Amino acid sequence: PDRRQQMEDPTDPTVTIMRMIFNRHDADGSGEIEMHEVRDILTENGVPFDEEELDVVFHRFDLDKSGTLDFEEFTEMMIKLGLAPPKEPGKESASRAKIDEGA
Repeated sequence: PDRRQQMEDPTDPTVTIMRMIFNRHDADGSGEIEMHEVRDILTENGVPFDEEELDVVFHRFDLDKSGTLDFEEFTEMMIKLGLAPPKEPGKESASRAKIDEGA
């Protein structure tokens, strides 16, 4: 399966939880989240940041330079920041594998 298909794996609990978080914060239902929505997520998770740090992190994971994060970009950001839920033992999430490969 390609990377997008792996990110939609309904058997991967990390993907399922990330999808629920993403959808809850995708206020306009666009399938993308904006910087202010990422700010809300970080604040809800007690992650300290200043606006400059938020800007750097957001743009680092906005791989297509759209000014928003799609689900794949969002999930990779959450994993890299250590905010993704734990995975089942022995089950690797698709985005974690890509990050570990340096993608």
